[in-house]
Amino acid sequence: MKNWILVFGGGTIIVTLLTAHFTYKHDDTAVYMCAVIASAMSILTLITAQKKQDEDERENKRLTSVQINNLENLNEATERAEKSEKEFRLYMTGGGAIPKLTVNVIRRIDIAAIGPFVELQLNIENPGDYPLHQVNIQISDLFGYELYNQVRIYRSLTNGYTFNSKPKHIDISDYKSTQEVHLPTIPKKSTFIPIYTTCYRLIKDHEVGPVVHITWSSGSLVFYLIFSRDETSFEFVKLPEVVLNGDTLKDDDDKHFTFTKREFNA
Repeated sequence: MKNWILVFGGGTIIVTLLTAHFTYKHDDTAVYMCAVIASAMSILTLITAQKKQDEDERENKRLTSVQINNLENLNEATERAEKSEKEFRLYMTGGGAIPKLTVNVIRRIDIAAIGPFVELQLNIENPGDYPLHQVNIQISDLFGYELYNQVRIYRSLTNGYTFNSKPKHIDISDYKSTQEVHLPTIPKKSTFIPIYTTCYRLIKDHEVGPVVHITWSSGSLVFYLIFSRDETSFEFVKLPEVVLNGDTLKDDDDKHFTFTKREFNA
């Protein structure tokens, strides 16, 4: 469009100047003056049109730049919103994190009125990068009653009490084989959160061990812990059976639990 205006304007000026020159040669003053005025007006019109076109082009470029910037800002805002939404979902669901069970066995020897026994400590960890929410833990232990009262006495002694102030004997019928722990949130990278402690006699007898069922907002995990025992040992019969979201795990069970064992004379 800009080239057509230049061609048309330039042609008009040339025709006007030729007309002015022709009339000047024939002493036609009136026509000559009109031709000069027309030529001047054509030049002014051409300049004005050109200036208006340049302004329009600059404005179009500005509007195009604004639209591009707005589109880029919109894309950036959309990406930030999607990232925030994804981060929120990961935060609320745990981001695929799976809790880990730590099993600690401590052998104690020659505690008065108790004899040799082991203490079993269970802790839960969250090795993931996001917190776990609505964590419910159910521990079922049919054999924890063996040292129910003795363990209470032992704990009072290790906390600085004397036999004269030991806890009152509780009837075995009060023993609850299933205990529950409710944790609203387990922070990311958390370690050593105690959930259960019990004791078993060191005698040659039936196998013992609890079943630990852990659920959280996006999954479930079950551990079947089975120990064999005699007067001098307390060992896993086999590696714990681990069930994740209904599927029994085989080769990577140890990813979800750790086992430590230490013994000393109290």
